[in-house]
Amino acid sequence: MPEGRFVMPRIRMPKVGRPGRASSARTEEATAAAPAKPEKPSQAKQAGDGGQSPANQAAPAGAKAGAAKPATVGPGATTPDPKLSERMEGLQGWMADIERKQARITYFGGLAVLLALAAAGVALYFGLTNHSDSAKKSDLDALSKRVESLEGAVTKNSQDTQKALNASVAQLQQTISGLQKQQQQA
Repeated sequence: MPEGRFVMPRIRMPKVGRPGRASSARTEEATAAAPAKPEKPSQAKQAGDGGQSPANQAAPAGAKAGAAKPATVGPGATTPDPKLSERMEGLQGWMADIERKQARITYFGGLAVLLALAAAGVALYFGLTNHSDSAKKSDLDALSKRVESLEGAVTKNSQDTQKALNASVAQLQQTISGLQKQQQQA
């Protein structure tokens, strides 16, 4: 890197929990109560000047990188606001929330697509099976022959029944006329 250019030291960000949960409230209290860890001298000093500005090299080993006094690097330029780490944590939490929502939407969208494909497959299956169940001309002819044979049987049975009834009526009429003759003689 070119000489005189400001390089921000590497800072590890803490895990950011979702707001409104009891577990995250406890972790926030624990991190607020915990004392800040001083940087190790081996991390602060690198081989040569390592591209760091003279203002960062002159800072004490126990000082935070974000809490350093604004240093002028170029004409009229200053370091960012000391609350940059807090802003970054907030943005990281916001991005994590967006990523969770996006993952949830992707999961449910994929599930909806699979359900739509399954419904289309079922509809296609029923459409094909109903089409193959359609009647053929030979089936219709066989059914017509059967109906005709049943009509013939019913007609024959009704004619036989008609003849039997007529014969029994004729016999009953003879019996009645015979009884009437006997009654007249008596």
